[in-house]
Amino acid sequence: MTEKRTLIINFILLVCILVAINYIVDKHYHRWDLTMWRENTLDEKTLEVLRQVKDKIEIYAFPARDDVDRFKTLLDTYKYYCPKIVYSIIDASKQPLEAKKYGIDFYGQAVVVQGDRQVKVDYFDEENITNAIIKVQMIGERVVYFVTGHGEPSLDDASDQGITALRDALKGKGFTPKALNLLSTTKVPPDALCVILIGPQREPLGVELNALTEYFRSGGRILVALEYDSPKIWKTWCLENFEVFVHDGVIIDPLAKAFGANALTPVIVNYPYTKVLSDFNLATFFPLATALSKEKGRLSEDKLFEAGASSWLEMDIKPDTTVVEFDEGKDIKGPLTLAYLVRDTQREGEAIVIGDSDFLRNANFRISGNGDLAQRFTFYLAKEIKLVDIPIMKGKYTAFMIPSWLGNLSLWLSLVIVPGVLFLLGGMAWIIRRRL
Repeated sequence: MTEKRTLIINFILLVCILVAINYIVDKHYHRWDLTMWRENTLDEKTLEVLRQVKDKIEIYAFPARDDVDRFKTLLDTYKYYCPKIVYSIIDASKQPLEAKKYGIDFYGQAVVVQGDRQVKVDYFDEENITNAIIKVQMIGERVVYFVTGHGEPSLDDASDQGITALRDALKGKGFTPKALNLLSTTKVPPDALCVILIGPQREPLGVELNALTEYFRSGGRILVALEYDSPKIWKTWCLENFEVFVHDGVIIDPLAKAFGANALTPVIVNYPYTKVLSDFNLATFFPLATALSKEKGRLSEDKLFEAGASSWLEMDIKPDTTVVEFDEGKDIKGPLTLAYLVRDTQREGEAIVIGDSDFLRNANFRISGNGDLAQRFTFYLAKEIKLVDIPIMKGKYTAFMIPSWLGNLSLWLSLVIVPGVLFLLGGMAWIIRRRL
């Protein structure tokens, strides 16, 4: 009876111990990262950001099927270090309404949400996710203003000539695009990160030009996209304030046909190294673009990109033109600059001037790298920099090189020594059994 009672008590104690261990493990969950390159550990900068998260953050990821594990591993790591982060991995092909709700354009994107604010991530990695977490917690609007009142495309125009695609892309990155009518405000609002002027078709009043000029001279940042047939007063204003002359002709680029475009649509594939386009390498298309020239003055400039040496500026383009040829002495031979970054080093104002506005419109925004270029321009002018820069761990898949002596040893062990020992042991066993 005593042994039975002891057995029951020991069993009860064992169950209690197991329950206690399970409770402690559940409440004090800990992970050890034993990988060589700390693949399952977040950077210290990320950990500092996560320690400051006060409210719930939701992450909606839309990976391709073969990328689900990578997404889940990284998101599990974020959730481990910050329980306030919750995530959902969504198959865009099975839940297209969810993808549309969050403005997902392609597999591999994610959206970081907190309250009514959201930031879209195009490339899913630690650096981009951490920066999105920082941005989504920022208080206040990050406003980008679009000049209106002169025939510019509307932020709400979903037609081919509108800019709803650009608007939605900027919203997805946490910006607030707003229309700016300078006749009603007479000045650029102080909360403007930058101002964008796209293809004005009518002449402005002096008070409007003065407002833009004053904004630039007080350190403002402007994107100006003009056409070959833009009103002359806009071209004059551009020359007087940015020292950039906008030509009247249209660029003809014969090499564009190799990219499936016509000669009236210059295609850019090479970009000089600049602060704006330091790592940009996508092809961009500019229908009916014109050339720019930078006049010498007090403003410094960076040439952002140009049409090639085979291009020329056709000075006699007409709506019914079907065949064009280079006219020596009349047309201008390439290479031809399409975009400049100019800066006032004394007042810190910066402007990007480009001889085309069509690449910003809905009809062309999603062609190759056009949308990426438009956003890159806006990010630069809005001083949209990486808030956290996380280095990529190199050597994650470093090959292990076996020394020659170790290779020879492995060969002898596998082909001679191990089989020989087994043969010897087998022979000895056979001899012993024969003697018994």
